[in-house]
Amino acid sequence: SSGINAEYGARTPARKLFVASYKNVIENACRTLRNNSDSDEERRMEADEMEDRFSYIFDSTKFVESSKLQQGRQLTYEAFIGALMITCYNREPRFTVPYAIIQNLID
Repeated sequence: SSGINAEYGARTPARKLFVASYKNVIENACRTLRNNSDSDEERRMEADEMEDRFSYIFDSTKFVESSKLQQGRQLTYEAFIGALMITCYNREPRFTVPYAIIQNLID
């Protein structure tokens, strides 16, 4: 039992680093969209909408609240982040099998 907890704890920093990196990418994309659209209000609104759509990924409380509104099977926040990480890195050798499993579950 303690081995499982220790293993989970060892993986948590990687997950936190992934979330921080993913958040940085989204923030940079929104910033670029805003900066490249000085006279385009529609692009600025698009950047605001993008930030809003992705905000639940970076806030576990918001994720849980949005999950309650959906019906059907739901993932925990940790499972969602893990699945997102596997999907983003699916070409890495350690993620190819987990990615195939996720794809089979989706199909």
